[in-house]
Formats: sequence, structure tokens, C-alpha cells
Amino acid sequence: MEEMSSVEIFTRLEQLVEELDLLAHQRLDIKNNDLVGINILMVTQRIINGYKATKLLIRYGFFLEASNIVRSVIESVFVFNDIVDKPEETLSKMEQLANYNKQKLQKNALKHDELKDNAMKFDFSDLDAKKVTVVNLAELNPK
Repeated sequence: MEEMSSVEIFTRLEQLVEELDLLAHQRLDIKNNDLVGINILMVTQRIINGYKATKLLIRYGFFLEASNIVRSVIESVFVFNDIVDKPEETLSKMEQLANYNKQKLQKNALKHDELKDNAMKFDFSDLDAKKVTVVNLAELNPK
């Protein structure tokens, strides 16, 4: 395999990002409440936005900040692959993670007097609050 220059790599990366965006929009069937398609589009947009933000940060010399976003993009790629490979299981884990985050947010809000009244209006006790991490999502995909 021949080596590619950095210009060739970034040119190909730009092409891949465009293809990813097009494929995600083709997959979406919002009229039929396509949860898999909607989540694929959401994760795709997170990947694309992260890629664009990284490019801008690197251009202006913010390498540390760019590396944080790259990590987020990589995590999003894991989630994207899992949604494509195991949609039902992945969406279930994503829902558990969202529920965990809601309960955690409410618990933290209840600690502050100025937030307590509003936080008590919501009852998240019936949510499945098993904590799901990005590692759990990555484990869905044996690749």
C-alpha cells in the first residue's frame, strides 16, 4: 500500500464526510417515526460537526481542544457502528444512558435550594437507570 500525503488524506476525509452526510439523509424516514434513521442522522451530524470544529481549532492552533473533540468524534463513530450493526440493542442502551443522565441531573438539582422546586416536578423513578457507558456501546461491535 502506498503512502498518502496529508493533503491526500484530508481530501479523502472530506469526501468521506460528504458521503456519510448523504447516506445518513438517504436512510432517514422521519414520516414513519424511524427511530433508527433519526439516531443515525443525529450521530452523523455529531461526527460531521466534530470534524468541522476540529479543523477550525487546528487551523488556529488549539490542538488540545481539538483532541478533546476528536475523542468525542471517535465515541460517536462507535455509536454509529453499533446502531447500524445492532439497532435495537444499541437504541435500548442509549435510552438507558439518557435515563441515567436524567436521574443524575435531577439528583444534583435537588441539592440546590434554588433548583429544588423545579426538579421536584419531574418523576424519573420509573426509568431504567442502569448506567451505560460508551465502553458498553463499543462492546456491542466486535470489530
